[in-house]
Amino acid sequence: MTAVVFQNALTTIAVKHHIGILTIKNGKQNLIADPVFIRKEELEEVIRACELKALILTGHGKNFSSGADSERFGDYKEQTEAFKEKLNEGKRVLDYIEQLPILTVALTNGACFGAGFEIALSCQFRIGCKNTYFSFPERNLGLLPGMGGTVRLPRLIGRSRAMELILSGNLINAQQALEWGILNEIVPKKERMDAAVKWVEALLEGTSHKQRAEIIRAVNMAQNADIQQLYQAETETFVNLLSDRFRHKELQREKKHEVEKRRKSKH
Repeated sequence: MTAVVFQNALTTIAVKHHIGILTIKNGKQNLIADPVFIRKEELEEVIRACELKALILTGHGKNFSSGADSERFGDYKEQTEAFKEKLNEGKRVLDYIEQLPILTVALTNGACFGAGFEIALSCQFRIGCKNTYFSFPERNLGLLPGMGGTVRLPRLIGRSRAMELILSGNLINAQQALEWGILNEIVPKKERMDAAVKWVEALLEGTSHKQRAEIIRAVNMAQNADIQQLYQAETETFVNLLSDRFRHKELQREKKHEVEKRRKSKH
């Protein structure tokens, strides 16, 4: 039996047989309206209280997540430092997920874009369906990934492919993601949750919690040297590019206003 043990505006967590299922739920696109989609302390309490052995992150409905709600960026136009702190707090949540001593799996379906892609990258494993697509569309907004994507993706698939994906903003499908090492497995869409649970249970079988935790710790130590400095550099760059975007829009409005003013003066 699956029981819901936590819910906030963007996520729910259900538990079955000591496996947690965190579901992103925010409209059809499951937009990440806040970098802090769940507070670290809240997730920590669920893991402790329910004695979780694994955590599966997924999206409600047809999409994992289409990424950040870019309409919300304007809320921070005059609050650069506040936005930096939001991004850094979101990074701390993903860093916590990445460092967890339990198994973590992103079960992706449909769109896995932008911030959604970055959430998936924080997990140890990613499982997808044939209809899963990955992309970093931030380049179309004059930005770059802002929640650890510029750090985690190159470490996962190499600098060249990561740079191609981030610079182009192109979509890649599940098969290509599997070949590049983004996905560990492709499973049938209609059976994806059952398949993910079975996949996790196979990894849990025959190992103790301590053994798994030590393996995860050892791998993470090799993977994450100096990662905090890289995160900070990414945050600074993201906020600077966002400020440039606001200035560009302001200039466009001023030019439009000036053209309209000249047009009216001729009449």
